[in-house]
Parts: sequence; structure tokens; C-alpha cells
Amino acid sequence: MSVRHLRLLLLPLSLVYGTGVFLRNWLFDKGVLKTNRVKIPVISVGNISTGGTGKTPFVELLAGKLKAQKKKVAILSRGYGRKSRGYLVVSNGRQQCAEAWKAGDEASQLAAKLDGVVVIVDEQRTRGAHHALDDFQAQAIILDDGFQHRYLHRDLDIVLMTADEIIEGDFLLPAGRRREPIASLKRADLVAVSGCSTSEQYESAREALGVSLASRTIGIKTTLKKFTNIASGKQRGPKEFWEKKVLAFSGIGRPESFSSLLTDLKVDVMRHLEYPDHHWYSANDIRSIAKEFETMKADFILTTEKDAARLHRKMFDSFLMDYPVYALEIQHSVIEGESKLDRMLRQAIA
Repeated sequence: MSVRHLRLLLLPLSLVYGTGVFLRNWLFDKGVLKTNRVKIPVISVGNISTGGTGKTPFVELLAGKLKAQKKKVAILSRGYGRKSRGYLVVSNGRQQCAEAWKAGDEASQLAAKLDGVVVIVDEQRTRGAHHALDDFQAQAIILDDGFQHRYLHRDLDIVLMTADEIIEGDFLLPAGRRREPIASLKRADLVAVSGCSTSEQYESAREALGVSLASRTIGIKTTLKKFTNIASGKQRGPKEFWEKKVLAFSGIGRPESFSSLLTDLKVDVMRHLEYPDHHWYSANDIRSIAKEFETMKADFILTTEKDAARLHRKMFDSFLMDYPVYALEIQHSVIEGESKLDRMLRQAIA
């Protein structure tokens, strides 16, 4: 059975799912389900699809902008995929306080990269927000993956969508990847269109969103920052990987985006091993990757930053030391609407 036919068969379940989403949002809109406020500004970064829209590098971008405005920033996440529960400090702003398996890969990645930024995980986001204020005197909170978490009030609601998903469209879960219908974007203050390779692609996506959302969009481009050896921390420039034979592996929401970025970098990807999003690698997985690398006689093994966070475990030390395993670090830049974003941030934290 083809993927297309399977998705069509799942459409009745998407209808049931969509009814549940509509009812939940209606209960919030009518005040039956309550939204809680904290005494500091909350900026939410979320999506209406499952993974792969580029939330983590966008959170990094926002944290940098808020730090530039001399604000003490706390990032609050539920810590998706972590092996713990409850309130956990991942970074106190000076040092990382929890390993990836406890914190979740994305929170761990943010904690390792952002100096001076507190990172907290808590499945009860309102409780986590109060801890950010009481324990760290945070002046602004970035709520990671917060669009559906309506129990916590936000002063600025940003939704990320890739240009491709806007232009091509999609179904609700489980037939598609949408958590919510496109109509839910009426709740968003800003729609950040990610994965824009050109301004023309952004304009096509903006037009597809319709007139009512056109004035509330910005365009985001993903670019390579550096390649980093996971074991040694040694960095290499993109030119050192041109036309090199590479084995790639990833466990992310949209593995095709990783493949596309490597292709754009003129890397010879001999094979891309794809694992489920947030996959926790086993010893067998790592042995398979090493064996594949040796069989192919490749030059390097490449993965993503998010995957690298899940490899920082003692059981993988020998693999990382014995093989040339590099993580591709990316960053977001605003190609359209940066002044709009800056203005809305200033208004939110005023």
C-alpha cells in the first residue's frame, strides 16, 4: 500500500482528532479552561506541525536578541523525550547542570550553547515559569514548543512553519503531520516562515498563507555555522567537506532537510541512516553506524547537533574517539521582516 493511500485511509481518524483540537481550543477561548499569567513577559515559539520546523535555532536567535537588550533570559521547555519528570534546571546560566538523557536533546543543546541563559524543563510549564522568576529572577521567558500549551499566558506568540509545508499543504494527524489546522494561526502574533532558500520562496509561502496573515509573517533562512568534532571539539570549515564521501545519520523530525543541507554543501552523501525523531541511540545502533562507515570507506560521519546531544554518553566515548564523527551546527537568519520581529520583541518585554 502506498503512503498516499494509507494517508487517505487515516483521514477519518484525522477528523476525530480535529474535533478534539477544536473542542479544546473552544474551551480556552470561552474561558472554561484557564490561562495563567506570570509577572514577566513570556514569548512562545511553537508550530502547528510535528517537528522539523527549526524551533531550536530560532529560540537561540531570540535568546541572543533578548540578551542584546540586557534582559536576563530563561528558556522553558517540557523536555520532550527526556528520561525524567518534573522541574529540572538544565543550565543555571553559568554551567550545564543536567545531561541530555535527563533534560532532553533540545534543552541540552540550548544549555550547552547559550552562555548567560537559564534553561529549565518542566512538563507543567506554569510551574516552571514561576521557578524561572523565583529561583533565577528571570526578566523574560522563551517558551519552547508552546503554541498548544495554552495554560500559560504569552505576551508574544510566534509560530514556525516551513515554506514547503505552507505551499504544499498537509492533513491533520494521523493522516498528516499537522497538530492543528491552518486556521489556528489566527491565535499567532507572528508566523515565521522557515526553510526559505530565497526571498522568492518566502513570498510564495506568504502569498499561500493569505491576506489576513501576510502582514504577520517574517522569512527565515537556515545556514551552516560550522562542523564540530563531537569528541575533540575541533572545528572544520565547509570547504574541507566538499566532495568528501560521507555517511550521515539523524533522528530528527524532517531528515530530508538535513540531506538537502548536505547536498547544498557539495558533500557526497553515500548513505543517510534515518532514525525516529528524538531517537535514543543504542549500542547496536552505533555498531551498525560504525560498520556501515567502514564498509563504505567513507571519509567522515556527519550528524546534527540535536543528535550529537544524545551521543554524549559514556557508552559512546570509544566510538566518538575512534571515528571522525562531526556535528553540523546551523543558525537562523531573518531574510525578511527583521525590523518587524525586533519591534514586536520590544513591545512584548516593555
